[in-house]
Amino acid sequence: METTKVREEESNFLFEVYESSRLSEVSTWGWEQNQITQFLKMQYQLQQQSYLIHYPNLETNIIYFQNKKVGRLLLANLFDKQVIVDITILPNYQNRGIGTYIISNILKDAKNQNKIVQLSVFYTNKQALKLYEQLGFKKVNQNEMYIQMEWSQVNN
Repeated sequence: METTKVREEESNFLFEVYESSRLSEVSTWGWEQNQITQFLKMQYQLQQQSYLIHYPNLETNIIYFQNKKVGRLLLANLFDKQVIVDITILPNYQNRGIGTYIISNILKDAKNQNKIVQLSVFYTNKQALKLYEQLGFKKVNQNEMYIQMEWSQVNN
């Protein structure tokens, strides 16, 4: 497994990964396929703009598993912390330890740099929440949509 910085020509793949994370939710709304696609493209563009405003030095990476593109990792490496802005693995590649491996490497780097690691998870994403807790993340805040979590070498 490895991550590589995204190249401009890989933007379609990044949208595909985003779409895979939202499709089951949006498909229940009774829209036609072209409406769903247009809506998700708009949401994706807005998400990317928001990320760049909040994290100007955002690193966008493609996750590879067995030489296949299987996901994306958006990571902000700040002065005192690393923020996992987004990690998404395509559904067919989930539950294979890919996310655990990637996040474990981020935690190892953070420990070496004496930094904390932060992330947010959608409150209904119980599978991801369980993984983050197993990796040592603690809940630090919550709103109506997201749980904010933090990992610190002091707590692990």
